[in-house]
Amino acid sequence: MTPKEFAELIGIIPAALERLEEGSLGPSVDRLRILLGKNLVPENDLQSAYHHFFDDPARYPNGLPPLTPLINNPVVGNWLAEVRGLHAMTQQEFAGTLGIQWKTLRYWESGEEKPSREQLGYLLDRNVAPKNTMEAAFQKFYKNPHNFPGGLPPLVPEVHNPIAYPSFGTWLTDIREQHNMARKEFAELIGSDEKSVRSWEMNTRNPTVQILPAVRHAAGISVDMFRTALEHFSRARAARSVARN
Repeated sequence: MTPKEFAELIGIIPAALERLEEGSLGPSVDRLRILLGKNLVPENDLQSAYHHFFDDPARYPNGLPPLTPLINNPVVGNWLAEVRGLHAMTQQEFAGTLGIQWKTLRYWESGEEKPSREQLGYLLDRNVAPKNTMEAAFQKFYKNPHNFPGGLPPLVPEVHNPIAYPSFGTWLTDIREQHNMARKEFAELIGSDEKSVRSWEMNTRNPTVQILPAVRHAAGISVDMFRTALEHFSRARAARSVARN
């Protein structure tokens, strides 16, 4: 990039970039966050640079402020507002960047509504925050047994990596949703019934051995991977049983 192009990308004028590069002006923490948000520098490299160049007790007597959003708010809406603040955007600007309605963002931040797992994944696609930050937010704000009775699935579906899932039911749900099917349709696909699929997804029952080959075929994974997955889910189920007792 030319200096002008890079300056436009990070939201400053070329003269300011020139002063930054020659060392007569130091970048603000917000500018570093923009570099991170736009994936211009790997997070580990930027964190190292941040601690190396900004560690100034006179300027930060209580230590450096976090470079990435803290997951320290009681509700997801407050955290999302904090993320938006790090991008120095109004609600309307942030909503436009995400490609959602301003009303939707307002409902999220106020706590009237909560973004779904799929919508959080969309925020990740738009580089709203680093992946590890989004994963941490998902772990903190969405660990609700009512929504995920078998434990939290990964933020981004990984159907071909079943050991990323805490239970057979959460994995089966993602397999079904990958096929974009309702439970009744999916039950027909694997030769079962809607009630059984629901009980498997809710982790109240385990599927029969006869149905497993059809599940493996729907997931599109190898026999060896499927065997590994079943062993993984068996261990996880045993661990949950021990924890309950």
